[in-house]
Amino acid sequence: MKKLEPPFTTEEKVQNALRNKLIGRTILISLHLNELENAREAIGQLVIEEKSLRNCREELSYRLVFGKFVTWDSSLFAKQFYATTYEYFVRLHFEGFLGGESKKWLNTYRELLKRRPSDLGCLIAKGILLTQVLQFNSHGLVDYGFIRKDQDENDWRGEIVSEARNDFTKASTLLRDNRMKGLLEECERDLQDFWR
Repeated sequence: MKKLEPPFTTEEKVQNALRNKLIGRTILISLHLNELENAREAIGQLVIEEKSLRNCREELSYRLVFGKFVTWDSSLFAKQFYATTYEYFVRLHFEGFLGGESKKWLNTYRELLKRRPSDLGCLIAKGILLTQVLQFNSHGLVDYGFIRKDQDENDWRGEIVSEARNDFTKASTLLRDNRMKGLLEECERDLQDFWR
């Protein structure tokens, strides 16, 4: 896993932010061209300051992208996982927007978990993504295809909170690392902030 960088000066932060945005574009272009290995190499060039990871979701997604939970190999499963996770990570961290692609990513994680129900990386990634989706307003949920206009939004949110909680709980049982378990527990507690 890539080592987190020490604190930077203001000028270094600006340069790293611009550099990371360019690298992010390279990653997205590589994924669009189906060049996963190039995207992986570009991910390795990102410079991320430790204190810039503001919450459990950001820290876990960082660890997902850099291979902490899913081994990089040539299997179709790993390729689908990393292509989805790289795109999700770049869109969230360097573009600040998930939008309609989030439905596609969620469907991919759900399909991968049908093949490997106890895959730690997919459980964590799906739980984090569900937490992000819970932050969409009613219009976003309809526009991005998560709910129908006539569907009860509160019922749907309750189901998503339950699904994310189950993902985090199951992932926690698969971990030995207390720090990672703590992050999952924090994410699980945070779910209540996104559903009232």
